[in-house]
Amino acid sequence: MNQMLDYFKFGQANVLTNLFSFEGYLRSKLTTQSQEEEKGNKRI
Repeated sequence: MNQMLDYFKFGQANVLTNLFSFEGYLRSKLTTQSQEEEKGNKRI
């Protein structure tokens, strides 16, 4: 029974970290994209 609880807790934490890292990945991708666009705008 305890093992199941630990597994559940671990699974929950894993999902949370995956969500956070995915959000962080998206954010960094968006910021680099907007920075690239700004560079492109300055060139024109």
